[in-house]
Amino acid sequence: MLDPTPEELLRQSERRFQALLEKSWDAVSLLTADGTVLYASPSTTRILGYDPKERVGRNAFADIHPDDLARVQMLFARLLDSPGGSITASFRCRHLDDTWRWVETTGTNLLAEPAIAAIVTNYHDITEHIELEQTLREQAKQLAQADRHKDEFLAVLAHELRNPLGSMRNAIAFLQRQGPSTPELQWANDLLDRQVQHLTGLVDDLLDLSRVRHGKIALRKEVVELSAVVAHAVETSRPLLESRRQHLTVAVPQEPLRVEADPGRLDQVVGNLMGNAAKYTCEEGRIWLSVERDGGEAVLRVRDTGVGIPAELLPRLFELFMQGPRPQGGLGIGLTLVKQLVELHGGNVQAFSDGPGRGSEFVVRLPALVRDEPATAEQLLDAV
Repeated sequence: MLDPTPEELLRQSERRFQALLEKSWDAVSLLTADGTVLYASPSTTRILGYDPKERVGRNAFADIHPDDLARVQMLFARLLDSPGGSITASFRCRHLDDTWRWVETTGTNLLAEPAIAAIVTNYHDITEHIELEQTLREQAKQLAQADRHKDEFLAVLAHELRNPLGSMRNAIAFLQRQGPSTPELQWANDLLDRQVQHLTGLVDDLLDLSRVRHGKIALRKEVVELSAVVAHAVETSRPLLESRRQHLTVAVPQEPLRVEADPGRLDQVVGNLMGNAAKYTCEEGRIWLSVERDGGEAVLRVRDTGVGIPAELLPRLFELFMQGPRPQGGLGIGLTLVKQLVELHGGNVQAFSDGPGRGSEFVVRLPALVRDEPATAEQLLDAV
């Protein structure tokens, strides 16, 4: 068999190139230096609706969206100044049905190649991709707006609730000053007092959450001894723990362990964690509250023998209004507030649990101040 002549090899190469253009999923075009179409591949029909023959002799710029035209012409001029170079751009191109389709086009300057002598372009339809991006952006905008409206509603609700709660507290105080009462009246008065305190705490958490999310909380930091924070949390939590006959064990280091923090906000963090532990631990259950130094961090732990947390909920436990299978209900804002207040102090909080019915542990880590003296053994206090 004779070897193919150079002319036959050239024809074979041209046929392969033609087949490649004919089968290409993208619409391939050859343009002159002024943008006139010399050739359009069959995929032109799929992407732009035109028969390829209808595109030949037409100026490609005539079908570009007016808002994109100047930018594309500028890029095309830059391409003309770069023999052998390529430029990629996205723009809207008119379809035969008079709609606009988004295309991503790569143009390559092969004007200096004798076999081609044209600008080679390929059109890839990205309309669905662009429309999806626009839809996602619009949804994100709507979600952000809804989030702002929610924050505004919560702030207004909390402010509106403060006035009637104040009046209720005054009425309860008035009843308590009226002298001896029957056991039934005393029970009713105590019940009202506890519930009003609970509602007041919820309203305060809502207000604080709104302030944190809008950056309106200014921390009044000072040097805080964590053992004092623990003592205050124990004293505040004692009535709830005693009412549920729960046992609390406290472990604090004998050496000073200090952090730079807003003492009121730190009390709020520990108080919320203690209240959360008491709420989700059964009667006569156990709760542990401990403080320790771990390198340059002060670590506070609240552990309980309560209902536990399913593994799938752990990553989302600190989200606002997060609800799980909890017997005591709740709005789901306390842990969110804890997380945001701890992070304002430059720390972090994590939750751990081996699953439902196996208790849980919350660990707060804060930057510790330099120790003043060597560490000594912990002192265990059986507080309740």
